[in-house]
This record gives sequence, structure tokens and C-alpha cells, in this order.
Amino acid sequence: MKSFVTIGEIMGRFCTQGFARFEQAVPGTMAVTFGGAEASIAALLARLGNSAAFVTALPNNPIGHACVTELRAMNVDSRQTVFVDDSRLGLYFVEQAVGARAGQVIYDRDRSAFATTSADRYDWEAIFANADWLVITGITPAISKLAAEMTCEAIGRAKRSGIRIAMDMNFRSKLWRWDPSCSPAELAFRWMSKLACEVDVLIGGVDDFVNRLGFPQDEKTALPTQILNAYENVQHVVLTRRSGSGGEQRFSAELHSRDQDPAVSGTANITSVVDRIGTGDAFAAALIDSLASDRFSSAIDTIEFAVAACQLAHTIPGDFSLIERSEILEAMAGSSAGRIRR
Repeated sequence: MKSFVTIGEIMGRFCTQGFARFEQAVPGTMAVTFGGAEASIAALLARLGNSAAFVTALPNNPIGHACVTELRAMNVDSRQTVFVDDSRLGLYFVEQAVGARAGQVIYDRDRSAFATTSADRYDWEAIFANADWLVITGITPAISKLAAEMTCEAIGRAKRSGIRIAMDMNFRSKLWRWDPSCSPAELAFRWMSKLACEVDVLIGGVDDFVNRLGFPQDEKTALPTQILNAYENVQHVVLTRRSGSGGEQRFSAELHSRDQDPAVSGTANITSVVDRIGTGDAFAAALIDSLASDRFSSAIDTIEFAVAACQLAHTIPGDFSLIERSEILEAMAGSSAGRIRR
């Protein structure tokens, strides 16, 4: 069993009922849950049988403590949570995509407990005492300057301790606004290109590699190959692609490994989408679980396991992927669709 640490912000998630628009839902009733990419990754890593810790800062009030209760219920280690007096929980509001209509997210994260907590508030020795892997995303440094500096501190300490690092690029265009001297795209490039130099596993889409890391779209040389040539520390590059509508999705991924040629890929055609949010996190968690443990003897099984987890996550409302390893393996084999277990 491997031990993982994820670091980021967990938020209150307010989602309209059904496919209602915000102006139909407010005033009214919305579904309130907790969500956030790094917490979602930790939750699935724990469900897959790993030791998974999630590190964050929360308001020292009943809502913050309710969030910790939720994490513990999913077997996520939250002992290194920093509680901040007189602070607030970050929020986000969701309007689901349907048909040709795109989904919409509104963030309310400014001055949250996590955004205003500096790196020196965290007990880094305790956080990494037994860790094998650190998992981060590009969302965390986008939140605030303090969060970006904390991400760098976490990566530096993990590297010095010999801990492997995985990063999902996860660009959020509505974030990266904490430095008014440059555009969000410029700020993201400045920080993400620096962070990518330190990681072992890099996950992203074409836009992430081109716009956040500055690699050209050269038809003669695949983007992942360019990254492996440029960053000697990166052992695996995973290129993801997504297309479709609100109700149907096509998700594919390619795994490019330094020690293996050629690359391997997996694809899922997903119908009857229930909730898209958190599905990329399910892919990342299942992929890292397999890479960390050498669970599969073939690279193609590794990528297909991750794609199957992503496929299943589309069927579950909310950020957290409440799925089991056995279900993912059944989805890989194509033996579970439409069945009722009884």
C-alpha cells in the first residue's frame, strides 16, 4: 500500500437542481456538498486501498469541521488540516451542462481560509513523514500568491525527501487573477512552467502543454515527446482529450513513458452523463494509483484502468467518485454496463 499526500482547497459546492439555470434556482433550493480536485483525488485513492492524506486550511467553525467529518468518512487522513479563526470557506456554484448548452461555474474563493494561509502554518515534517507521493494540481497556485508559494514549498520539501510528485495541470481561466500586473494566461505560464520542472508525472491536455508550458504544436514531434526531452525529471506524460456535449462525452488519454516506447492509449465513449465535475480527478487518481504500485504488468492496462474510472465517475453526482476497484475492473472488461447486482 502506497501513501499519498494531496494539497489544495476544498470548497462548498452549490449545484442547481436538475438542469436549472442559476436565475431559476436562486432564490430557491440548491444541492450543497463539498468539492475540490485535490480532495476528490485523495478520496478515490483512499477508496482504492491506499493511505491518502489531504492537506488544506479551513475556517475554525462548524462548517469547516463538517468538511473534515466528510473527509474522514471517506477514509481520508485530514489530521494536518490548519484551522483558521475568523475566516471563510471557499465556495463554487454549478450549473450543469445539457445538450448544446455549456455548463457554468461561478467561484467565490477570494480571502478564503486556504487562500490566506501561508506555507509556514503547515507542519511539513508531519505531512511528509511517511509519504511516498505528493499529488498537486494547477488549481492550487491559481488561487492566491500565498497558495502558489505554498505549492512551491510543498514540492521543494517533497523533492528533498525523495517523494515522487504527480501534477494534473488543470487550468482554470476564472482563477490566476491574483497578480494584476499580468494576465491570467501569463501568470499561469510563469508558475506552471516552473512547477513542471520538478514533477515525475505530468497530466494535461494539448492547451495545457502549449499555453501553460510554452511548447509548440509541432506535427513532426509529439507534445509529450517534447516534454520528455525538455524535462529530464518527468518520467510519464499523459495527454488527455475530451469532446462531446452535455449528455455525451468522448474521453481519451495517451500514456507516454520515458522507459517505454511506443505510447499507449485508451478511449471511452460516455453516454447519459450525470455529472462531469470530478471525472478528470478520478482519471488522475486511478492512473497514479497504478503507476505508483506497478499494479498492472502492461502499460495499456494502466491507462485503460484510469479511463474506466473516469467513465464511471461521469455516472455519479458530486465531485467525489464513489466507486470501487472491482467496479473499475468490470468496466475495463465491459462486463458491468446495465447490469443489476441482486
